Amino acid sequence: MKRITAEGVNFLYFDRESLIDFHTLKLNAEVQGEYIIDEFAKFHMTQDNDFRLSAFRLPPSRWGGSTVYLLYYLYWVSHPQNLDLLDTKVSRGQHTDVDFEFAIKTTATNVICKQCHSIWSTLTFADADPYFDNLDLFSRKVMMAPWLTCPTCETPFRLQVVKIFNQCNMSWK
Repeated sequence: MKRITAEGVNFLYFDRESLIDFHTLKLNAEVQGEYIIDEFAKFHMTQDNDFRLSAFRLPPSRWGGSTVYLLYYLYWVSHPQNLDLLDTKVSRGQHTDVDFEFAIKTTATNVICKQCHSIWSTLTFADADPYFDNLDLFSRKVMMAPWLTCPTCETPFRLQVVKIFNQCNMSWK
């Protein structure tokens, strides 16, 4: 885990090796969204290498002065990155804004298709959460995020799905 600044935004970046081990962060701050680690990251990080865990600090005034981080997955759209190489650049302090230009904040969500009721494990664009250190960045990121449709029936999802991992073995009905 390394505290970095990219595109004018300060956040914690977790490389592939430090993804699961973020106990230092938990000792120093309240972490929202910690459940994501157990249910999602341990499985997908062994199979996919196109996203990284990140933690963005909320402005202290909103939480009575305490330090609160929200966990997100950075996902690179339209211009895939070699994230193992990026991990090395970040650890050496050699990353630049260009490395994160096509990265968007996402959350892990099981999405139900409104038409065929298929359930999909996905990453969805975190559209309600701006980049607090650079509020203008949000509008650019929302424009680059794709809108994927249901692989079964091609119906648009109600959420802005940017990556589909697999169909879930559960029933919505």
